Amino acid sequence: MRHFPFRKRRSDESRQPQRTSPEIPPFNPNFGPNASTAIDSDRHGSSSFLKTSGHHDSRKRNEISLGPLGLNAIFTPKSSPKVDIVFIHGLGGASRKTWSKNGDPDLLWPQKFLPLERYICLSRIFTFGYNANFRSARKVSTSILDFAKDLLFDLKCAKGHEEEDLNIGKAYILGQNDPKYEAVIKAISAVTFLATPHRGTNLAESLNWILRSTFLISPKRYVSELGKNSFTLQKLNEQFRHIAPRLEIVSFYETQATPVGPLSVMILERDSSILGYPGEISRALDADHHNVCKYDGPHDPNYIAVRNALQSLIASIVSATEPIDDSSSNHEKVVILRSSLGITDMPDTDYTFFRDQWLQGTCEWVLNEKGYLEWFHSPTPKSSFLWMTGGAAAGKSVLSSFIINHIIEQGLCCQYFFIRFADRRKRTLSLLLRSIAYQIASSKPDLVGKFLQLRDQGIDFKTASPRTIWEHVFKAIILNIPEDEPMYWVIDGLDEADEPRQMIRLLLEVSQSAMPVRVLFVSRESSEIAASFQKVSPELRLNFVRIEGHREDLIYYIQQELGLSEDEKLRENVCETIARESQNNFLLPVGMQAFYDRMALSIAQKTDSTQRILASAILQYVTTALRVLTVTELSQALHEEAFGILDFQRSIMDVCSGFVVINQDGYVAMVHQTAREYLLDGIDRPFHVERSAAHKKIFLSCMKSLMTVGLRAKIDNKQQRVFLNYAASSWHAYLAATLADDEEKQNDDRPDQAQVIVKRELATSWAEDFAKIVGKFGETLRQDPGSIYKLVPPFCPPASAIYQQFGKMKDNSLSVSGFSNQNWDDSLARLSFDPDTYATSISAIGVQIATLVPSGTVFLHDSSNFEETVASPIKHGGRIYTMVSNTSATLLVTYGYHTIKLWQTRTGNCRLSVDNLQSRPRPLAMLFMDDDKSLLVGSDDRRIRALDLNPESPTWRIVANLNEPELEGHFLNSPNHMALDQKGKLVAAAYRGHPLSAWEIDGPVHIGHCWRTRDVLARGEVIEAVWHPHQPEILGLYIEGVIFRWRRYA
Repeated sequence: MRHFPFRKRRSDESRQPQRTSPEIPPFNPNFGPNASTAIDSDRHGSSSFLKTSGHHDSRKRNEISLGPLGLNAIFTPKSSPKVDIVFIHGLGGASRKTWSKNGDPDLLWPQKFLPLERYICLSRIFTFGYNANFRSARKVSTSILDFAKDLLFDLKCAKGHEEEDLNIGKAYILGQNDPKYEAVIKAISAVTFLATPHRGTNLAESLNWILRSTFLISPKRYVSELGKNSFTLQKLNEQFRHIAPRLEIVSFYETQATPVGPLSVMILERDSSILGYPGEISRALDADHHNVCKYDGPHDPNYIAVRNALQSLIASIVSATEPIDDSSSNHEKVVILRSSLGITDMPDTDYTFFRDQWLQGTCEWVLNEKGYLEWFHSPTPKSSFLWMTGGAAAGKSVLSSFIINHIIEQGLCCQYFFIRFADRRKRTLSLLLRSIAYQIASSKPDLVGKFLQLRDQGIDFKTASPRTIWEHVFKAIILNIPEDEPMYWVIDGLDEADEPRQMIRLLLEVSQSAMPVRVLFVSRESSEIAASFQKVSPELRLNFVRIEGHREDLIYYIQQELGLSEDEKLRENVCETIARESQNNFLLPVGMQAFYDRMALSIAQKTDSTQRILASAILQYVTTALRVLTVTELSQALHEEAFGILDFQRSIMDVCSGFVVINQDGYVAMVHQTAREYLLDGIDRPFHVERSAAHKKIFLSCMKSLMTVGLRAKIDNKQQRVFLNYAASSWHAYLAATLADDEEKQNDDRPDQAQVIVKRELATSWAEDFAKIVGKFGETLRQDPGSIYKLVPPFCPPASAIYQQFGKMKDNSLSVSGFSNQNWDDSLARLSFDPDTYATSISAIGVQIATLVPSGTVFLHDSSNFEETVASPIKHGGRIYTMVSNTSATLLVTYGYHTIKLWQTRTGNCRLSVDNLQSRPRPLAMLFMDDDKSLLVGSDDRRIRALDLNPESPTWRIVANLNEPELEGHFLNSPNHMALDQKGKLVAAAYRGHPLSAWEIDGPVHIGHCWRTRDVLARGEVIEAVWHPHQPEILGLYIEGVIFRWRRYA
């Protein structure tokens, strides 16, 4: 985030009130990570700030001045500002009077109230004034565009006391297309609108008529441009729509009529004040058009609503772009961590669901089970494991909730996860690990900061592989906690996971933990899971418990459900008979197969064909959906089948004969996993669901939803299209399943293999096209989605599927020639420099790509969109040997011929400059150490040195001398390459005339030499080497291009 010094305009503007906010809003971590927030005022103006009213109040003795024109600072924090806020008034307003109730200077809330609020006190606050006085008699042709240009110019050219550019603000659309305002536009993060006429108002033309006829004043162009659905506003809104997704938008609208003479008129209706874009937050204010931006005091409900929105925006911006401040509350950090981990549903949701089904007096047998007791009260400090198995509908999940509750009641640390086949996300190992990590962090506050440091290092938990999460979060942090008190993990539904064996193999690694971890797996018994547990080392403590055989729970459940109490003997006989016939099953009072048969038969025998078709369609979706769908999603997905049904939710229950249930949140799910298996397995049933037909139906439904005529207009108008989100994220899975189903069917029918190959190649080609198109044209498509039809295809390789179908020369289309490749290459982006400039080094760490050029300049690019960052370029001032970033990519060291410099990558500021050693050794490897307080440097004089990065007294010290013994028959010269491991414990040195050598730095201790295996041993010249991040092994590159791996400790 850039900080922008600005000269104070008045002495009283630097006051630093010391008052805490009376209300702290919920911390919201989900806003965009840009550099500043812009706030536009009410009535009229550019669509890119927070807008408010420009009403002129009657003058009082203490009335505030109208306020100066241009950009003016009204508050500057003592510390370096984190965010800049710009307030922009509307038609007829002024830079200060607009924001003051009754013109009272003590009620200028951006200056008097906001600096006292949490998070907002970290911001620098500006007002922007322009001449929008419609009472002026002179004829002017000023337009909204002219005001926007004035704002952009001030934002770019205003100078502070250090003569630095002030790069904040917006007139966003205009700046988007003007390169000289690029830095200004990059700094914008959020916009808040107060009663802004996005679609104009019918009163604009009336105002011009009144001015012309009553006051003999010339009509104003900028007033005409604010007419209802004026061409100017339509054009602005259409342009803004393409760039709005980059911003966080909050819109407030008035709800009271405004007094106009003897009448009261609604100046702006709600529809005109709200853009209707996805992600926009809108809220009503209890005020008329004049007072929507003027407040009685810091306890005014309208002020509190606006303040809370600003606090939430600023807090999220600061947390997303800077390391979390130690002063932030642990609750706020946990909320940020939850967002970073991608935890959308609270972990206790499933636990609460099954806990509510528990009947008091049941499940208590497990507390006396030998295997459970050995697991729960393990006599050794080592980790232990327990596998509990039971048949379908045997009450396993309810038993899991009972065990979890028992552990928590004992005051012990317990984490849990319920794997659910019906929800594809909850079948993954990634979400399991992220959920457990979140629960551990919630109970151990000291771990939250360590997890957030991983986020700052560029690890995207939501997309990272399970192994990455396990290595960085669990093995590196959680399992290294030196505690004697055990942690208990309960994993329910292991058999419903996507990859049970991988899950078992990974979780068994807790046996190497520094603290005891006791893991409970609950599942149906399967050969796959049993085989995985059979491979467990005998040294691991593994116990087994079978749930079957405990009929007392089932009998008690039946008694409660039947409610028989008159005849005790009759009650016992009935319960015993039902328990015996149920085969230890809680779901059905009789055999499951027979019961499901009757349910299926009731569907097959429906006399109304419409009901049979509807039941078949619903069950196709519910049995094969990637996640649980809502009633609304189903109704939109079924299209014709659901057309005309008045009570769709009731119809679902009526036609599906008990196979599905609808919970209180409106989600439609199978009554049990066994019901899904019954419908999908085999065709010798009264009614069944053909898996391939279901895949094809849902795929076509997704395509129909995505190709709806006028879809974009419906989205812009905020028409509810809930199934659209599911279709957009899931269609590809059904396409793959449909192709697999067709291939399997064709193999059975022995079709023409050539036809199968053609279809497979076409699907593969389209799959590659989709991936490449997003990488190469993603930014273009976000701004102009329609370009996918005519503009993008001609630029795709001639052999690609999209080019073949849409890119060939047609009438009114582009023609592109001179392709160097007929197919896609592996390049997603190219970083271009001046014609005579080439890159000598490139470093990709975290969210940043740093490129070094010979002149001593470092260019910084965002690794997600490959755009050059605000701080780029960094100019060292002389040639550079090498560079290195810290793990969070917030600091960069450039090692030049004469000086070493430390830079902040967010601002481009140089924090430290140190002269090189007099001996001028050439650096070969560098690594940040000690929480970025020192720099470890390996040089060509075979020495490892540490540089203290304290700005007040930077000093060098020698850490190790690598006294390499010269081997007979080899020539020992200066090393040409060095590699340091991530912890700074190991170093490898490569030579031109000597084999690669590895050392432990502490000592130092020589580990050994790497010899190349050929017919005879050879040293092999190594030109590049790197240590494996998780194991003590080296990956290297020989001069002729051969890659090798060396494991000295193996």
